[in-house]
Amino acid sequence: MNTNHPRLIRGLAMTAAVLAIGSVIAYAAVVEFRQDAYNAYIGLRGGPAQVTARVLRTPVGEVTGGWHYHPGYVYNVVMQGTITIEDGCGQIRHSSKGQAFETSEGRVRRAYNLGSGGRHRVQHVRRPARQAHRRQHSQQRAPLRAAEPR
Repeated sequence: MNTNHPRLIRGLAMTAAVLAIGSVIAYAAVVEFRQDAYNAYIGLRGGPAQVTARVLRTPVGEVTGGWHYHPGYVYNVVMQGTITIEDGCGQIRHSSKGQAFETSEGRVRRAYNLGSGGRHRVQHVRRPARQAHRRQHSQQRAPLRAAEPR
């Protein structure tokens, strides 16, 4: 009789649980392009700054990484479709192709694609030198759904 059978079942169950949790937490926006740069003086910051340019694609029904904030300002241009931004205070705004929007420093938010096709946006992120691009926030709220009235 094989005495390792319960151990094997426990191991498989733990592996399945880790994979399931990891798939829920996964960052849903696909970074199609990213370039980081440093400059000793950026006028908008009044000193040294880290600048990032990137193109994100958000698949239909996805959230771009859950609740998060940036240590600097983020300037966005929507290239395709409509993106929905919900901030930590419940304010919701929609930006469509050709529109630009700013997300302010330290403000908790998350972005959704509630439409019918992939959404692309270009970001220009300006933050204090040598700081992380984004930070996760522990706030927990249910995701928006297209049919939810707000």
